[in-house]
Amino acid sequence: METEQNINLLLVHDHIEEANRVVSLLRNANYRVDPQYAGNPTDLNKKIQERNWDLAIVQYDCQTIPNKTLFHQIRRLNKDIPTLLTIPELAPGPMVDGLKMGASNVVPADEDQLLIHIVGRILYDLEQRRKQRYWKRRFSESENRFESLIMSSQDGIAIIQEGTFVLVNDTFAKLLGYGNHEDMELLPVVDSIAKGYQFDFKKYLKPLDFENAIPSENMTFEAVMADEHSTLPIRAQISQIDYHGEPAIQLLVGKEFISEPASLLVQASEDEESANPGKIRLNEMLGAINGAITRSAKTGEDSLLYYLQIDQHGELQKRLGIGESEEGIQQLARFIEQHTGDTHAFGRIREDAFIVIGKNRDTEESLAFSESIIKKVEEQVFETEEGSFSCTLSIGITPINEASISADGCLANSLQAIADLGTDQGTSGLKAKFYEPVFESSSASMPNNELVAIGKQLISNNLIDVAYQPIVGLKSSGLELYESRMTIKPGTFKDGLPSDFISSIFALDIGKELDRCVIAQALKDLAPKCQASADIKLFVNINDGTILDETFLPWFKRQLQDNHVAPSHIVIQLRETDLSKHFAKAAALLAGARNMGAETCISHFGLAINPMAILNKLRFHYVKMDHYLAEKAQKSQDSMASLKELMGQLKSEGQRVIVPHIETASIIPALWQADVDFLQGNYIQQPQLEMNFDFSAD
Repeated sequence: METEQNINLLLVHDHIEEANRVVSLLRNANYRVDPQYAGNPTDLNKKIQERNWDLAIVQYDCQTIPNKTLFHQIRRLNKDIPTLLTIPELAPGPMVDGLKMGASNVVPADEDQLLIHIVGRILYDLEQRRKQRYWKRRFSESENRFESLIMSSQDGIAIIQEGTFVLVNDTFAKLLGYGNHEDMELLPVVDSIAKGYQFDFKKYLKPLDFENAIPSENMTFEAVMADEHSTLPIRAQISQIDYHGEPAIQLLVGKEFISEPASLLVQASEDEESANPGKIRLNEMLGAINGAITRSAKTGEDSLLYYLQIDQHGELQKRLGIGESEEGIQQLARFIEQHTGDTHAFGRIREDAFIVIGKNRDTEESLAFSESIIKKVEEQVFETEEGSFSCTLSIGITPINEASISADGCLANSLQAIADLGTDQGTSGLKAKFYEPVFESSSASMPNNELVAIGKQLISNNLIDVAYQPIVGLKSSGLELYESRMTIKPGTFKDGLPSDFISSIFALDIGKELDRCVIAQALKDLAPKCQASADIKLFVNINDGTILDETFLPWFKRQLQDNHVAPSHIVIQLRETDLSKHFAKAAALLAGARNMGAETCISHFGLAINPMAILNKLRFHYVKMDHYLAEKAQKSQDSMASLKELMGQLKSEGQRVIVPHIETASIIPALWQADVDFLQGNYIQQPQLEMNFDFSAD
């Protein structure tokens, strides 16, 4: 139920203990941190080049690596590494100095919650920059394909910059009597336009800019042929485009005109505006939305997109037949067009929907406008050849402004507003709704008081289940190992819970009560299994709050006695980050567990800056690697080599190693070679409500 984001983290600090504290802080905030510590300038230079870093957290007054050295290296290598400086206390001088040097932000070292929020913002900004670079690369690739398509096109195409033909395809060049495109490129455009049309053409030869783009239009003019004595009437589409990062004009002469220019010139002079409003015009409507987006970006003139969806369109077609329902929709289109008033655009975009692009209004006015259309349509009966047609509408409304990106995005927002109507209609009765984006905060999804209330509800109403996942020996061990995990009974919360609910609730005092509730249930389930097998062991997770609870061990001992479970069947499991944060308390808890006869395990191991350091101070019966290391190892040979190296160190210390999160069989041979002892993951078995794994089939 947790959502974790990966961070490749570079740490620069005089004190490795403080760097480790920052790593623990981020991991407790649901970030999967892969940290590297730079201890001197040479080490820093090497590490900066090793990978693409997501974040650098740097001590402002670091003595081993001065800040200026860090920022100089980042600029010299042209790396996008957002840097967060930590200062001893809140002070304007260091904050301004840090920002001047190039830091993304500056935060006091003891403001942990502020640091977490700022990290979230920095990572979001980095993601947006990476997406921007990705699309710029895609755009550059498409430009290259664009040129290839131009040169092979049967349409005549010419691109103009600063009054000169910069790119012409052979089709266009031969239309004007030139041998090939090379004969025409870099010629002045004005020399190819008959004098009587040069004045009208001049507006296209002026310097262009993106802010005031020339709208696309069709134009008829006479072009001067290559012999400079004759002219040719041409019908071309003229539009402003982006060519190699600069604005340019594109002339496009359709292949139909090239084959039959005279007849098409006559046809072009006819009225083209007699379009049927009931005809599906997807491309035209998408163009109208994109035009509204461009208009807003240039002039600040915002618009509103109304998406008018015919309710239960499929049922109408079944009841009336396709022919009669289509006839009714044609009449509906004309009816809506008559009642939408002064709008920028109206048209049918798909079988069951129309769009209206209207002028910007406030929320109440636009909803009233929508409800008026809905009511009029609801009251109208359309006569068809075989009977009558009536329907109802639902309308989703989306603002079109400078923050809008694409027509597809605007349509998706309007459709989401209509989807939201399904949950709102029962209370509001409305059939029109504004799109309301969901704000996603990097903070906990629920306030603490709500989390505590839910935790108490789970305990008092017995809504907690305990699931068990087997841990199997990669080589014959004779042991039957399970890990217990808290789950919530299905259907308890109809609207679901935030993805970070479990991690958030265990960070509060109520987490201690939940720990006890889960452990008590797990021991009841374990008791009959112990009677059947002397080799069964249950890994019990101990969370942050329980480590600090001095009454836990006496309570735990009583629970073992009440359930007739010997301590030797229990493995007390603590997370690496919790051990680092509360080392003295954790060490006392582990010592008490061993004195009782229980075994111990450190989980989520391997992501600290120096993971082996903690094993020099504490001994464990099992070491469970962090699942992030297993994930990386399945994707990269370098990561697999690093994992094997770490496991080699563990084996040399005589540790029994568990690798969790095994999702496929492909990694198992490599883990076998690395002398891993146990595996855990969904590939073996997903967590079950019973301890029912067949270890004999192992």
